Amino acid sequence: DHRAPLRRLTEEEGMLLTLTSHLGYWPLDWWIDLFGEAHCSSAVPGVAVVSREALYVDVPAKVDFNLGNGIRVRDVHLSWDGNDRLHVTIYWEAVGSVSDDYSVAVHLVSVDPPQGREHILDQADSTHPVENWYPTSRWSEGEVVRDDHVLDVPSGSSPVAVRIAMYQVDASGAFVNTEWLSLAIPE
Repeated sequence: DHRAPLRRLTEEEGMLLTLTSHLGYWPLDWWIDLFGEAHCSSAVPGVAVVSREALYVDVPAKVDFNLGNGIRVRDVHLSWDGNDRLHVTIYWEAVGSVSDDYSVAVHLVSVDPPQGREHILDQADSTHPVENWYPTSRWSEGEVVRDDHVLDVPSGSSPVAVRIAMYQVDASGAFVNTEWLSLAIPE
């Protein structure tokens, strides 16, 4: 809570785990001042890690999908949480300097690629990665950011894929998507 000795904890540990809902209590610049340099990632859904050093740099590039915006999807893990929830863990990597902010799109689809809105069974879009909290323009080159999402599978539906992309909204209000990565639903 607000009474915790955050400066002492960060000096001793170099990182701090917190509920993502608590990240917004202080602006990102406050965290940067606290750590000297702050990197954010998901630890699990609903929990973030703020660290002085970039994390997850040793995650193998098993997927290695270039979005075409200076960011690639380094790896993705899909796992079931019961029969009706799919946990999606994305490891983004800034392959160069990223000067723009991108939003995240994670869609569960019944047809791949979807032909209409009715083919999107659930989605976990966010304004910024790490539950809206870590803008891509803040990432340093080579930084790997873990981003967790949960998709609810509607009863009686037949999902075939999870689609992942980033996007921006242009001046006219239209969505400008990166390339989409499509992954088959695990058994």
